[in-house]
Amino acid sequence: GFFFKPVFGYYVTPRVRVNFTENITLTDINTRAITDELDTLTTYGGLAGVRDSTDVIHKLSVSWDTRPNLANSKNGRFLEAGYFFSHKNLGSDTGFHGFTAEALQLIPFFK
Repeated sequence: GFFFKPVFGYYVTPRVRVNFTENITLTDINTRAITDELDTLTTYGGLAGVRDSTDVIHKLSVSWDTRPNLANSKNGRFLEAGYFFSHKNLGSDTGFHGFTAEALQLIPFFK
């Protein structure tokens, strides 16, 4: 498979950001990648929902971030809540939707 996931964001305040994410995912069902293990194609290949797919997943989220530095912080919090969806009319092979939530608390072990 392959995926590409650009994120576009706008800071409403110094700590609150509204994000729009485009996740392009290509999934290929292969035969016997590990020769001595059953795989999805061998076990479920006859079912209608098991197939290669291309999905464009759109996500709108809001995040709150208290980390002093995004790359190398040793303390702070990050919270994000979002809604994602994929629709056949917007470039996907399948349609689905759902919610996401992420929470991160950084605690320094060494000072």
